[in-house]
Amino acid sequence: MGAIGNEAGLPAPILPAALVRLVSNSAATGLVLDLFKEYGTESRVGLMASILMGSTETVLYCMSIYFGSVGIRKTRYTLAGGLLASAVGLAASAVLSAMMV
Repeated sequence: MGAIGNEAGLPAPILPAALVRLVSNSAATGLVLDLFKEYGTESRVGLMASILMGSTETVLYCMSIYFGSVGIRKTRYTLAGGLLASAVGLAASAVLSAMMV
């Protein structure tokens, strides 16, 4: 997983938080707090984690809860759109944190 992050210009510690964020906000918050303790809040990793948390959503959790509660079975493009939006949020966090540091 680290090699993929290095090729894309992402620090390796960010990738687990980005993947967990798709499923659980509280688990991603725990990972981000650990990143803050290890790297600091004003480091590139800390800034990227902050921007990532603010610009992405728990796509899989929201789809399962909201669509499941009203009985929607065909989600059409919701999953693709949500994952694309999360990928754009991850890319934006990489670009903006690089500009700030």
